[in-house]
Amino acid sequence: NINKITNPFVISGNIDFTSTLKGLINKKNNPFFRIDYTISNSYFKLKSNPFRLQNIEMSGSANNGKDKNYSSTFISANSFSAESLKGNITGNFNLKNLNNYYINTEFTSSWELNEVNTYFKKSPFKNLSGRLFTNTVYNGNVSFHSGFKKMFLSAKHYSDIKLQNIKFKYTNSLLKFDVKSADLTINKQKM
Repeated sequence: NINKITNPFVISGNIDFTSTLKGLINKKNNPFFRIDYTISNSYFKLKSNPFRLQNIEMSGSANNGKDKNYSSTFISANSFSAESLKGNITGNFNLKNLNNYYINTEFTSSWELNEVNTYFKKSPFKNLSGRLFTNTVYNGNVSFHSGFKKMFLSAKHYSDIKLQNIKFKYTNSLLKFDVKSADLTINKQKM
């Protein structure tokens, strides 16, 4: 089961933890499990996409919940920070139900748009450059496969976004777009 959960990504790093395991272990019973952890000097990469994070620092706790299984599992990250190739992200999150991931997040991030553009194979934006700053709250399901787009659109999502020095061409247009700055708010599907 752990292999199935972690198959879409590669992760490495250091973890220090204190854990508790209580209860019967047999075919019908799982013991209660709790861990308080600190992760440092970690790396995360998706296998299906060039997205990666490095220098991940994170602390929190996890437990397998009242039903002592994947569905009742709850993981919290009280503090989270990471770097992309040309950006960074900080915040916190809670993840529940390892059979159908549901996440509550609050993140602040800064991204170089030419890096972000490489994550989206079918992007209509060509030669995208500039800087993106976000403050984001996201409450909804998450996945590591193509179904995430549909999940994202039906989730509770709010972002304050600042764009600086944006340049791009759009698909086959001859026009070159140049945006000095823009402030945007995204609330669910409305911008």
